[in-house]
Amino acid sequence: MARIVVGVDGSESSLLALRWAVEEAGPDDQIEAVAVWRPVVGFGSDMAPGIPDPVEFEQYTRAGLEASISVHESRFGPPDVELQPIVLQGHPGRALCHHADGADLLVVGRRGSGGFTGLHLGSVSTTVAHHSPCPAVIVPDSLGDPAEE
Repeated sequence: MARIVVGVDGSESSLLALRWAVEEAGPDDQIEAVAVWRPVVGFGSDMAPGIPDPVEFEQYTRAGLEASISVHESRFGPPDVELQPIVLQGHPGRALCHHADGADLLVVGRRGSGGFTGLHLGSVSTTVAHHSPCPAVIVPDSLGDPAEE
């Protein structure tokens, strides 16, 4: 049984990463769909008016993760493997790498930046490429149409 960690942030690239992991997983494997939120740092001891508290950030992130899993299931059907949603706090790349300690695979999508999106990795995928404690897969922006393969 393999433990596969997948970074999910609601973007199309993270949905492709989740799709890739589900398609590659064996029937006894476990996929952990992980969303990470970052706390807002304000001045002084009180949060600025209108900024949600950490509980609200976590709830918002959990709802987004569940929505991403629902989108995946509506597009491709329910996965044949166990899918466990997990919400973490921190810098996304570092939190994913820390959580993947002991995992068999860490999977993230690739989002480039600026005008050279085809040449650059995003900050999370760059962190994963350099610091993953296990083998890592950075899924490209397009997996192609399975009907054409």
